Amino acid sequence: MPAYVATSRHSAPRRNTFGELTRLKRCGGYEPAGLDPPQTHLLHLLAAGSLTVVEVSAHLRLTVHAVCVVACSLVDAGLVEARAPIPEAEKVDTTLLERVLVGLQRDRFG
Repeated sequence: MPAYVATSRHSAPRRNTFGELTRLKRCGGYEPAGLDPPQTHLLHLLAAGSLTVVEVSAHLRLTVHAVCVVACSLVDAGLVEARAPIPEAEKVDTTLLERVLVGLQRDRFG
C-alpha cells in the first residue's frame, strides 16, 4: 500500500517522539469499528507482541514516517502504547575489568 494511501485520513503527528527504535505495544484486546486498513493491519501485527517502528515499517512495507503517522493516531486513541528505546548501557572501562580479573585470579590461585 502506498504511504500516501496509508496516511490519507491522518494528519501529521502532533508529537515528535516517534523514532525508528520507538517500541509500539498494543493496549487491550478490543478493536473499535471505523479503523482504516493501515490501522487494522498495525493492530493485528502488534497482537503478537511489541515491535519497533522500523520493524512495523518492514512488515507493512510502509515508510517509517507513514508508520509514525498511523501509530500516532492509534496512540491518541489509546489503542497503542509507544515507548522510547532503551538507551545503550555505558561502555565499561576495560582496565577496571582487567584489574578485577587479575585480583580474582590472584585470590583463587595465589
